[in-house]
Amino acid sequence: MTTDLYFAASLSALKLNEPFAASLDDDRGDVVLIRVSANEVVAFPDRCSHADVPLSSGSCANGEIECPAHGARFSLASGAVTCSPAVVPIKKLAVELRADEVWVEEP
Repeated sequence: MTTDLYFAASLSALKLNEPFAASLDDDRGDVVLIRVSANEVVAFPDRCSHADVPLSSGSCANGEIECPAHGARFSLASGAVTCSPAVVPIKKLAVELRADEVWVEEP
């Protein structure tokens, strides 16, 4: 099965390990993008599974994204919960880099 991807942002707009809020084309939803290396970006729905606040307002360190509301943390590698109060993981979305464009699966 092929996953439909949607334009999210220019790669050059993303700073290393800084959450970036993006809205997908055609009102497909909001995502948080994190540039983890020069040529790798990860994406998740832009909502904490615990507090339902934007993860893009949080911070990244040590391979995790931290929710700004209560400090829940999630693995950038998988979306797994690494620190409570969250107990439900966040979905890691498919990402494809096309030149300077970041394309992401619908959340």
